[in-house]
Amino acid sequence: MLQFAGRTSRVKHKALLMAPTPPTDSIPFKAEVSHEASNFPGDAFERMCLDPELIRTRRQFMVGAVCVVALVIGLAVMHFTSPRSQPEETSADVAESPASASVMAKTEAAVQSQPRPVASAVPAPAGPSHAASPSSPMRITFRSATDTTPRPADESQGALESFLKAPTVDEKLALVHDAVRVEPAMRAYYQKHQVGALSYSHVERHPQSLRSDFAEFRVVLTDGTRKFAAVMTTPEGPRVDWASFVALGDLEWEQMRQTRPTKPVLMRVLAFAGDHFSGSFSDARTLSCVRFVPAENPTAAPVYGYVPTTSDLGRQIATWLSSSGSDPLPLTVKLSYPEKAVSHDQAWIAEVVVPGWVTLVSPPTTGEGE
Repeated sequence: MLQFAGRTSRVKHKALLMAPTPPTDSIPFKAEVSHEASNFPGDAFERMCLDPELIRTRRQFMVGAVCVVALVIGLAVMHFTSPRSQPEETSADVAESPASASVMAKTEAAVQSQPRPVASAVPAPAGPSHAASPSSPMRITFRSATDTTPRPADESQGALESFLKAPTVDEKLALVHDAVRVEPAMRAYYQKHQVGALSYSHVERHPQSLRSDFAEFRVVLTDGTRKFAAVMTTPEGPRVDWASFVALGDLEWEQMRQTRPTKPVLMRVLAFAGDHFSGSFSDARTLSCVRFVPAENPTAAPVYGYVPTTSDLGRQIATWLSSSGSDPLPLTVKLSYPEKAVSHDQAWIAEVVVPGWVTLVSPPTTGEGE
């Protein structure tokens, strides 16, 4: 115990001094755990009956049972209260009625008076059959989807391939169009050129062949060269247009360049727009220039053809060349050299026989045909 007093107030104070003790919070608390089994109050079944989840499930089950019972009762009431259908009259009951017997007799007489179907001796046409007799089930037959009749394109290609494989002139003559007329030219041609089967890779039908009187093909040779071929439609069957196939002309190309004929000669050519103006054909204002190369040899030396620009022929050729673009224009033309011509590669365009190389009537041959 400590006692002290102030100087001025004379008040005495007492204080109790004690030893320091650790705080109670720093002392760890050890919970006492009991390992003995403890029982919940009340019965287990009673506690289960008081479970809210079971109470909700029991309520739903009771509502469903009530609905089912109500539905069954409703169906039973409807079944017993609905009127029942009357039984149908049997044939015996009908026969007992005089009126019914009279009606049945009239009906049977009407049926017997109708003609019965008779089997026809005419065979049914091919294709789907939609008619059937009343006493037999309907039978439908179909025409075979495979048509063995060859199409015109197949016949034309077959004739062309037979011509290509023919080893002799006589066999080729049997497959060409207008054979009597072109026979002299054919025999003269094959005296200068090799005769026999032509070695080729395959034959392609030209997709832009829209003519009805002949079909166009491209024969792809083994070296990749494409050769034009036309197969004419004739009453005797498809026939190859031999003149266009060999690009027949009145003269050989180099022969025409050297002889410079002043009379028009027929030539099958490839045409391009030209710009070669010199000598007698130097007036570019009034003349149109067309560069020609032979159809059978496009790499040969060209011949330039000229025509007045304002003429109908000049305008027509200009239209054809414009529509062909950069592609060569196949033409069958007649060319003639001027009098005292000094150039081998300048000639007048006397006529355009036909655009393309197929002439429906074989032209008379004055060169190779003689």
